[in-house]
Amino acid sequence: MEVAETVFPWLSCGVALFAVLALPLSLRKPNRLRDLQLTLNAEPNGYVVFGVLLGITALGSALLGVVLVGNGFAYAWGIFAIAAAQLVVIGQYIVIARLPFPTFHEDEDPETDEIAPK
Repeated sequence: MEVAETVFPWLSCGVALFAVLALPLSLRKPNRLRDLQLTLNAEPNGYVVFGVLLGITALGSALLGVVLVGNGFAYAWGIFAIAAAQLVVIGQYIVIARLPFPTFHEDEDPETDEIAPK
């Protein structure tokens, strides 16, 4: 149990940090951002359901954390980091859905993101 008291909260913070950094770092290329926007546009109801389920899970995680900390499990504060990471993912999808679509050129090279000369 001592290992869980030490490792779990820091592991939870690592998961939260990964959630905050992973999506913006993966979207540095305009093609990746455009693909994600097209995916969000193609299945808008699916992502609304996904966001609602993530919100319910975040609320459940936070309530579980309150119950566990209230019962004396001090290491359970790591659950709050996981709940915060879920809320960050929801926020990132909302921001991406609200961004204007980048321009698209038929003759764009996907490797270099440059337009081929005609």
